[in-house]
Amino acid sequence: MEKETIEKGCLIALTLPDGMVPERLYVGLVKVVDSRGVRLGLVDRNGVELGYDLFVSWEHLQVFLLATPQEGLESFWKCVFSWAEKTTLGR
Repeated sequence: MEKETIEKGCLIALTLPDGMVPERLYVGLVKVVDSRGVRLGLVDRNGVELGYDLFVSWEHLQVFLLATPQEGLESFWKCVFSWAEKTTLGR
């Protein structure tokens, strides 16, 4: 099921459990999807690639926003910014 939902080339924003990694919210371009999880090329708030990747196993990928290359990204980024404010305030 996961591989059908998340595909290479999609833009994804995801939260990870508190204390697992330095930040809770990450945004990236999906590079690889396999039986173990998803590899993301991380991007900044302007959508510029940061030059490093993050691997997330399926067990830790529970809540995410997803946009395909064909969809408009303006609403995606609005949701991401709103989500970022809420996850930061929850700390």
